[in-house]
Amino acid sequence: MPGSWEIPPQPNCSVFIGTPNTGLVTYAWAVQLESLHKLPRSVIFGWKGAPFDVARNNLVREARKARAQYLFFLDSDVHPPPNAIADLMACRMPIISGLVLAKRGSGYPAIWRRSGLSYSPISQFPQSAVINVDAIPMGCCLIDMRVFDIIPEPWFKWEIDLPEEKDTGKLSEDFYFCRRAQQYGLTIACFTGVRCSHETMMAVDPTGESKKQVL
Repeated sequence: MPGSWEIPPQPNCSVFIGTPNTGLVTYAWAVQLESLHKLPRSVIFGWKGAPFDVARNNLVREARKARAQYLFFLDSDVHPPPNAIADLMACRMPIISGLVLAKRGSGYPAIWRRSGLSYSPISQFPQSAVINVDAIPMGCCLIDMRVFDIIPEPWFKWEIDLPEEKDTGKLSEDFYFCRRAQQYGLTIACFTGVRCSHETMMAVDPTGESKKQVL
C-alpha cells in the first residue's frame, strides 16, 4: 500500500540491479559498476539489445522472479557514486532517483515539474535533500518493488513516436512511468545528494562541467 514503505517484505534478493544496455559499455562504466557498494543478496542483471520500454518491463519481471525488495535501474551510460544505493534506500521513498545530469548543453539536472502536458527542468534545488518532483529519468533510480503491484502493466511504454493522445501527449518510457505512478497516488522524488556523471561524446561530471571525449 502507498505509505507503507518503511515495512520491509521478506525477499530472496535485497536489490535487483537492472541495466538495460546495447551490449557495449565503456571501461569507465564497468569500473564504476564494480565500485558501486552493493547490499548482501544483491543481483546484477542486464537486458541487452531491446527498446528501453521493453527492457525495463522485462527487468521488472526478472526482479519479481528474484523476489527482490528493490529494483535499482542503472543505465549503461550513468556513473553513480559508490554509496548511491544505500543513500537512496535511506530516504525511504517508493520511487527515488539520484541527480542525473542531462547530456545536452552544460548538463542541466534531469528532474522536471509538470504544468498541464508540459514538463520543465528544475534548475534550483537544495543540496543533499529529498525533493518531490513530477518526472525523473530511470538512469539511477531505486524503486520499491511493491510499486509494481500497484501500477498495472505495462509499467513502461515508449509513446514518443506514436500519434499524440489527447489526455497524455507523447511520452518517453520514463515519463510514462512517472505519469502512471502519480495517477496511482505514488510520490516521485529525487535525492540531490546522489550526483551522477553521464557519459556522452563529451563527459559531464557531477558539477555540470564538460570534460574530454569519452566515446
